[in-house]
Amino acid sequence: MKRALTLALLAVIIFAEAVWAQAPPKMPKPGPEQKKLAYFIGHWNTEGELKPGSMGPRRQVYQY
Repeated sequence: MKRALTLALLAVIIFAEAVWAQAPPKMPKPGPEQKKLAYFIGHWNTEGELKPGSMGPRRQVYQY
C-alpha cells in the first residue's frame, strides 16, 4: 500500500512538472527606449501646399 501511494505521488509530481515546463514564457515588458518609439506607430497623414515652380505645376503623392 505504501509503495502504491509513493508511486502515485511520484507520478503526480512528474506530470505536474511536465505540464509546468510546457507553459509559454511571459512577454518581456518594453524598456524606456522602446516606449519612446510608440510615437511612430499608426497611420500618418500629411498635409501641405505645393506651389507651382518655374518648371510648371508640381505633383507629389505620399503613401504611408
